Amino acid sequence: MRPGPGSHRSFLRAGYLLKASTLAGLADKIGVPADALEATAAPHRYAETGVDLDFGRGGDAYQRYLAIPRIAPIPASARSRSRHSMR
Repeated sequence: MRPGPGSHRSFLRAGYLLKASTLAGLADKIGVPADALEATAAPHRYAETGVDLDFGRGGDAYQRYLAIPRIAPIPASARSRSRHSMR
């Protein structure tokens, strides 16, 4: 599947992609324990906190100064505010 504009409906219908409104719902669809999927996703929630612990970005005033001021802390955060809904 190539990135870019367009509909992913055919991939959803074919079962190539799965969609869920929560991580727990996605875990159920892919057959993994919900707590395991949550634990896997937890370190990657820097879009919500503005701090990337893995790479040390956003943790101090200097790092926040380098961010684009009109975009909340990380550009992906606007999409992430829905608590990682899989839309």
